[in-house]
Amino acid sequence: MKKSFYKPGRLYFFPAFLPLIELVPWLITLVGVVTGAASFSLLGFLGTYKKPLIGLSVLCFGAVATISMNTAFSDNIGQKGAVLVNPADFPVATLYPNPKALNTITASTFQKTWALKTDHQILSAPVIQGGLLIYGSYKGSVEAVSLQGDHIWSLPLKTYATSLSSDQDGNIYVGEGLHETKLATLTSFNVTTRTVNWQRQFTGHIESHPVIDAARNHIWMSAGPGGLWSLDKDDATVHQHVSFGHIDSKPLILNNRVYIQAQENENINLTTLFAFNEEDGEIIWQLDLPGQPWGSALRHKNGKAILTTTGLGQIGVQKQTDKGWAYSISLDGTIIWQKALPGMALQPGIYLPKYDLIIHTLKSGEIIALDATKGTTKWHVRAGESFMATSILIDLEVPMIASISNDGRFTIRDARTGRGIMNNTVGKNSSSAPIVQGDTIYVLSAYEIQAYGGLQSLVEH
Repeated sequence: MKKSFYKPGRLYFFPAFLPLIELVPWLITLVGVVTGAASFSLLGFLGTYKKPLIGLSVLCFGAVATISMNTAFSDNIGQKGAVLVNPADFPVATLYPNPKALNTITASTFQKTWALKTDHQILSAPVIQGGLLIYGSYKGSVEAVSLQGDHIWSLPLKTYATSLSSDQDGNIYVGEGLHETKLATLTSFNVTTRTVNWQRQFTGHIESHPVIDAARNHIWMSAGPGGLWSLDKDDATVHQHVSFGHIDSKPLILNNRVYIQAQENENINLTTLFAFNEEDGEIIWQLDLPGQPWGSALRHKNGKAILTTTGLGQIGVQKQTDKGWAYSISLDGTIIWQKALPGMALQPGIYLPKYDLIIHTLKSGEIIALDATKGTTKWHVRAGESFMATSILIDLEVPMIASISNDGRFTIRDARTGRGIMNNTVGKNSSSAPIVQGDTIYVLSAYEIQAYGGLQSLVEH
């Protein structure tokens, strides 16, 4: 998903303006030429302004040279596909001094047990690994907090730490970059040893969570304009690379096939859903869908269909033109049902096989649950002003979903009916989904983490 993560007081970089960046070297060159000509041909400038103008001319041409070299470096990575980072250049994690756990509360009923302010604005959804809650920041770092509520370590990166995944071996995988990012790095980091295993740099940006294929020991990740990659989990060797267009969603790997959405032409709001062979990248079928490729495919419980979405819009900016669609599509590329949504759906959706419900959190602040077999609406609620992060499933005897809206509404509701169970107020401008560990849910707003214990007590309500 092409996340722009708008927040008040922050300059918003509109992705539509990205092509204008390519004109910058030419504009600087023009200024340099005019300046150089003026410095020699305009007699009035010769005495007083000749040296400053010559200096400005040199600076302009120097800037063009720098931009050209950066572009050449980017193109070189693009030609190679991706390059491994030299271990000598790996970042080093820094421990926070004298960590002291907060005075936490043991909760038998649902209540806040601790709260912790953060130094850097939280960006990514968190993971829990090695007894730590780990998240990426806008500053370009990965931050680790104990489950008792204290800062433990920080890992510096080059740019926005947008997406995190974890495996069963104590590793996390961190993707960097928002839509304007030109060069992004995927980092494998061992939480136990606090060392980087490897880094690989790509042209583009990594906005969706890397997918771990444990059976093949592979990692699948999308790099925006850089396409879709499959890497060896241990050493980042490239196993597969496909470039069907701009890809920001997560792939679904099913029966040796990979299902992924792409935008072949960034100037046309058209999504193409591809099914291709996992081994050699051969396209098996492709299906055009309206809108942009915001959705990641989920497997239907019958094993014969996938569930996904497309949409129009940008996260953080509300427009009347925002739209969304939900689909069930057969494994041979036929649309089973298509449903217009009240707004753009965030990824991923939540699928409950037992109740055959697919639940979508919409950017507009609404949550909608559909019958996954028929596409009919089962329930539909407004849960906030808007959303920048999707809801999560709390998988207890009574399945519940938790969400944090942009205006700071933290809600928990029955996933089967949409009935509200808990409603609280937390910090605003959250771009991070909550996360559950045991009987506790951790809620991340822009500059604060709050822990709420006693989830089990909500089952009885």
